[in-house]
Amino acid sequence: MKNSPKKPTELVVIFKKRTNLSGITIYKPVSIEFGYFDKESNLFVTINKEKFHYLLNEKYLYGFGLRQPIKQIKQQYPILKSIKMTTFIQKYLTELKKYDFYFQVSPNPEDVDFLCLMAKNKKTKKILSIEADEDLEKAKKAIINSDKIHFNTQSLIDGIKSEVIGQDEAIEDIVSIIWQNLRSNNGKSNILLMGATGVGKTEIIRNITKRLNIPMIIVNATDLTQAGYIGAKATDFLAQLLKQANYDIKKASRGIIFIDEIDKKAGHSNSEKEEVATTGAQDELLKLLEDGTYNINISTNPFAPKIVTINTKNITFICSGAFPLMKEIKEEANKKQIGFLKDSTEKQSKTTPEDLINYGLKPELVGRLPNIIELNSLNKENLITIMKNPNNKTIQEKINILSNLEITTTIEEEVYSLLADKALKQNTGARGLISVVEKLFIKAMLEVSKHPDDYSQLIIDKNTIDNSQCYTLIRKKKK
Repeated sequence: MKNSPKKPTELVVIFKKRTNLSGITIYKPVSIEFGYFDKESNLFVTINKEKFHYLLNEKYLYGFGLRQPIKQIKQQYPILKSIKMTTFIQKYLTELKKYDFYFQVSPNPEDVDFLCLMAKNKKTKKILSIEADEDLEKAKKAIINSDKIHFNTQSLIDGIKSEVIGQDEAIEDIVSIIWQNLRSNNGKSNILLMGATGVGKTEIIRNITKRLNIPMIIVNATDLTQAGYIGAKATDFLAQLLKQANYDIKKASRGIIFIDEIDKKAGHSNSEKEEVATTGAQDELLKLLEDGTYNINISTNPFAPKIVTINTKNITFICSGAFPLMKEIKEEANKKQIGFLKDSTEKQSKTTPEDLINYGLKPELVGRLPNIIELNSLNKENLITIMKNPNNKTIQEKINILSNLEITTTIEEEVYSLLADKALKQNTGARGLISVVEKLFIKAMLEVSKHPDDYSQLIIDKNTIDNSQCYTLIRKKKK
């Protein structure tokens, strides 16, 4: 009796990971094992003596939750007194297998907590994000009983701020609005983003939708025309959104349509021809923003249409534009003011609905964009921070390429300052960094490509900025 094995006191669900075509790691429940947690080895030992690290074993099988005592499970499920445990386990596993799970794996093997980022029903495509610190049983119940997207706003905000620099207030405001929209059943509140090119308008929204798994399409307002003219109709945007949501109408109905360059459809021109075109396009866009029901043909066969109905009530529309002439529009309006009205207008820096109307947007359209969020222009310090940010691909991508060849990259501090100055002259925000960084590295990367195994270090100094061939490659020491 002394050497008899320990009795099973817990059970654990075993997941196997795989990578889908999009490169996303999915965890699929494959079995439920009985066993006990051995504190000495930090391993979960099954009744068959197979040993699992709590998060990962050598066979790439992951074991998350339940890790609950059998006694506790029996208390939760009184029906277990009348059926065999194996029958219960089979039914429970059958339920779990309906879902693909997306986990964030803790790097600490002793950490018994885990984060289920999302679970998706493979047949119904039903998706739910799960809060942290929930065990698998709670996650399963939440998936079955709810179809709302839950997320921690602070965690989302922190994640986006780590990737989009210099727009902290805008990020917080946008997340707050989208959180409210996803929780509301009585319609949504649309957004107008204003800011120069390259400040992060699109990137903020792309980050939010990617992290929350919300379908989003990005379209250009310049492609939009009044119905009957050559170009895209507003209903084409809905068809694109449905496609992005894999034709899941419920999911698409909570999606986001991002319409860029809306300022180019503002009729501030004196040209009568241009004003007619822009007004017609605004009318077409206004139809979508007015919360209507649309019949969309999702068939690619013109002889066999397949019509689905979608309502735009809960689709968030985010319009975006640089509005380069807004300063002049405000100054012109200010000249027309007199007395104390003029003084108050001069002190006013925030863009108002009246400013947008003066710019050429129709009052009805402005009324459908109640949240006007202005993004900051990026300064030199912002650009330097972006270049040094490990999440940014401008310089970091080059460093990673070289690192994979066992070549370290050393960049003199003054280089960042000089690159930022060059990018600022282009007046294209963070986009300006791409061209200056490419020019900086192009000659050195060419040389590395010719003899990738010969070098151990690349040194970039301030002289490199004005002379792309002035860099230093250190050769590996011969053995």
